[in-house]
Amino acid sequence: MTNQPIKTQWQYLETRSDSWRKQLYIKGTRIKASVIYSDMIVNEMTEADAVYNWDLPLKAIQEVIEYCQTHQELLNDDFLKLHKKTSLHPGILVICQDDDSAKDMSYKSIVKAIANLEVASIPLTNQFISLNHWNY
Repeated sequence: MTNQPIKTQWQYLETRSDSWRKQLYIKGTRIKASVIYSDMIVNEMTEADAVYNWDLPLKAIQEVIEYCQTHQELLNDDFLKLHKKTSLHPGILVICQDDDSAKDMSYKSIVKAIANLEVASIPLTNQFISLNHWNY
């Protein structure tokens, strides 16, 4: 088994001089390669889906995938630096969706869940809260 050399020249990716992050961005934009890659993973996108959703050439999407898969430690380091810089956040509210859209929360039920959460007087700072549990 031979190790493939890690690519250092990118056609569609570049560093940003105004950013503390070391990871690469899509040339001429403020879009991090990791954002596109994460979007593809989370939403189970094909390369063709990503081309359409991000309005980028197929070769750019393929380059994003290659970069993110070969530079995972760098992406993790950027996240760790961000966490150390400011580990506090105002709180994150999430909604879990089902494969059956009929079971998903409506806007009305989301508002009701937030109201129930407020009545409970639970501190939100640094919390990750699923609103589904507050929908009653």
